[in-house]
Amino acid sequence: MKEQVFKFGRISLGFDDTQRKESFVLKGRTRLFSTLIESLEIFLKSKSVAVPVEAEISLSLTLCGKRKIQSLNRTYRKRNKVTDVLSFPLFDSLRKKDGFLPPFIELGDIFICREVALRQACEYELSLEQEVVRQTIHGCLHLLGFDHEQGQQEEKIMFTHEQKIFDKIGQDLGWRSPKGL
Repeated sequence: MKEQVFKFGRISLGFDDTQRKESFVLKGRTRLFSTLIESLEIFLKSKSVAVPVEAEISLSLTLCGKRKIQSLNRTYRKRNKVTDVLSFPLFDSLRKKDGFLPPFIELGDIFICREVALRQACEYELSLEQEVVRQTIHGCLHLLGFDHEQGQQEEKIMFTHEQKIFDKIGQDLGWRSPKGL
């Protein structure tokens, strides 16, 4: 399956499933993607980031298997283990105004491990769809410059944003609140 692009407003989301399977996300999930992107748009307009409101935004989301995510983690983070989500931002941070930003901003790439997402969905009593959305939000926050590995204060800031965005999407789609998050 080749990458599919979902565009809503000023944000484009490229989606690919490297395992070449028909993805659960693509089966009538236009509403899911539009709700996710609309929620990200609301966040981008907040004072938490310095992305110009007129800028066109693009990012890439790839679902992959354990071998691919472990290989990426080993190559780019020097951690030889499977992980749930990896983000590769093109900007150091978009949390504060740091000079000129072009009218078209490519945020970067997010990779989500399908098997880890399935395990965590069971653990948190979520659907696989909900867990992939949760991990996508997490990855997007990393693309914007948030990093929970930089200390407790940063962790609190990032996870507060993550939960607010996830709750907004859940409210819009009629999801119940997850356990253990």
